[in-house]
Amino acid sequence: MAEVEKAISICVEQGRSLSLSMMRGLHATLMKDVPERPKRPIRAGDFRGVTDKMEAGGVKYLTKHMSPAWRVESDVSTLLESIERGALVSERLHAAGRFHYRFVRIHPFCDGNGRMARALSMFLLAREHPDVLTFEKPMNRIILEHREDYVGVLEYCDSIYEDLKNSDVPEEERLSLAEEPFSDFHAKVFLKAYRQHNESVHRELEEETGMSLSPFPLEPPGLYDLSLEAIKESHPWNETLKEAVILASQRRS
Repeated sequence: MAEVEKAISICVEQGRSLSLSMMRGLHATLMKDVPERPKRPIRAGDFRGVTDKMEAGGVKYLTKHMSPAWRVESDVSTLLESIERGALVSERLHAAGRFHYRFVRIHPFCDGNGRMARALSMFLLAREHPDVLTFEKPMNRIILEHREDYVGVLEYCDSIYEDLKNSDVPEEERLSLAEEPFSDFHAKVFLKAYRQHNESVHRELEEETGMSLSPFPLEPPGLYDLSLEAIKESHPWNETLKEAVILASQRRS
């Protein structure tokens, strides 16, 4: 991952936009030394092909509903266009999380999709917040420390999408609603990494100067809680909310 982070840093310095060629190049770098396993081809730097047989491990609905191989490049291109013109959401902090969720749903590569989603969302954040590339504990590591919650939130988002799939709610509206819990989770990861970085800088300054600086502010309750339970509490979903969403969508149409 360090080699990918270095490549991302160079892309940020050059002011590059997220493109298919950049994505393929990062995937080739990320997966070049990963050995293939039965039913898990690598195809480093290439999208899934129609003959590739693989499964999306860890997330219940993805294997059945991820983009078919023949549509992968088109779906990825549409996603890249959306993120570059700010169509997902204007605030980059939440746009990166929404991109992450949609990228995982497309599942464009045979393997390494989670790692790519985390790398690309970091690139999107780094364009607005370059410090993200210098955090003492990278966001990717924090996510992996909370892997069960990370997968659980993705699964929760997918369950919301699936619950609305047979309704008249438009596709973009379903996606936008379903991805909100993960967008919140991803933003909390950023805030947690940012706080830990600042705490580290605070300690280093005290050690270097020999001075006792003002105490670091206490953590606001719940702000950095990455548990699936906390996300569900902030983004509840039930039959009553489902009916309200469907009714509101019908009134707008």
